[in-house]
Amino acid sequence: MDLEERNRLLCLIISTFMFETFQFHANLQPFIGMLLDEPKEQAFTREDRLKFYGVIEAQLEKHKNLAHDLNTVYKIVMQGPEGVHLHYEQIDLRPVIEEVVQKTSPLMRELVIDFEPEHIVAEVDAAHFRHILRDLLARAIQYAVSGSQVCILARQEPSPGSVQVGVQVIKGSSSKVWRKSLLHWDEFNVVKTLVEAHKGMLWTESLSDTGAIFWFRLPLQQAGAKE
Repeated sequence: MDLEERNRLLCLIISTFMFETFQFHANLQPFIGMLLDEPKEQAFTREDRLKFYGVIEAQLEKHKNLAHDLNTVYKIVMQGPEGVHLHYEQIDLRPVIEEVVQKTSPLMRELVIDFEPEHIVAEVDAAHFRHILRDLLARAIQYAVSGSQVCILARQEPSPGSVQVGVQVIKGSSSKVWRKSLLHWDEFNVVKTLVEAHKGMLWTESLSDTGAIFWFRLPLQQAGAKE
């Protein structure tokens, strides 16, 4: 990566963080203001307060994830793959994926999680696994058209002992459009770097005119993993 490209990406990181921070404060200010206004606060029911706290918690979680992801992008831009430091742990992927889905798209009803078998345990860096899934899921939702269905697929492969996770858009943007958008997306290189750091790989699968699946495969066990 040449100096001009590096500087462009660093400017993109800074501008993204500034914009999202502004949005963060803009989204929270009305709820915090109402809770601090004593006459209004006393009129709220317990259910009202719980909804407000839920909104605040969701915004804080979103901002925390953004800070983590942009920090990862910064390290990769500055150091390349050597900037990725993995802390492996055995995790059940299903609850992690359900958590990411809930926090990334809580209002999206047409989203299906399909596991075979029901629970798959893999040795991954949990934070970076969430980063990979968040980015692919957000991208799928962005490019899905009205009436589309987004699915999260997970398949355990007995040989060579790996798990495939796919983000699928059915009856949405065509495979060609989605693939093109990903290949020209700066963050795509970051996702690719994170997957490859796990000794994995990623690819697209066209579903003719009905959509596409973006797959990534990770080993279930990391041989010689370093904490």
